[in-house]
Amino acid sequence: MAMVQANGLIQFHGVSFHSFIWTFTKAAAMTEVIPIALRARSLKGILCGLRQNSMVNQQDSFSIGRRINGNLSQYVWNIGSIRLPQAPVTMLASKEGMVQAYCEIVKMFSSFNSLDYAGRVEMGQYFDAGFAIGVDTEAYSQDTSLLESGMDTSSQSLPVRLELTFSALNGVRLAGGQGGYWSGGVMADSTNQIVRADIYGMVDVIYSVTADGLMTASD
Repeated sequence: MAMVQANGLIQFHGVSFHSFIWTFTKAAAMTEVIPIALRARSLKGILCGLRQNSMVNQQDSFSIGRRINGNLSQYVWNIGSIRLPQAPVTMLASKEGMVQAYCEIVKMFSSFNSLDYAGRVEMGQYFDAGFAIGVDTEAYSQDTSLLESGMDTSSQSLPVRLELTFSALNGVRLAGGQGGYWSGGVMADSTNQIVRADIYGMVDVIYSVTADGLMTASD
């Protein structure tokens, strides 16, 4: 939807992503707190995918679509003093044990009462090699704006953190994947591996085009 003002300014709404990378050494059992420098006027959601850093540049494994869970047992997002969700998401090393994490991803892109909600995040791919975690921050926002309804982390400089807790157990490897690196996210060696976290913040953007053709973006 575009809005045209009297001075010839044209504005329309869009969505953009901010990306961040964090690496850490995976111990047998550990907790990793990732600070995320994410400042936005309207933060709609955050995604995080884990990959084994040594395989990022391998020709048959580099794709961001090939991800692991690294024996992740629970996680929680922190924005300022707010925990999202209020209780950490707990997982088991099985498809059934990752259902809540899958549902949190689906909520970012669709609604469960939509007929095509499952198609937005394909379930088979998610449980096989596409594991990721996320949170729909828009659901926790108090903003009633139709265009910018996400959480405002910019005005109050709210810190954003992701807290990951890993289990020492290798757990159950799911079907598919390459050499155990991807399926269900069980790494070949669960200790002393460098893990790369690819993080994406989804934000509302208002694009403005002046009568002179100059375009600016506000997020």
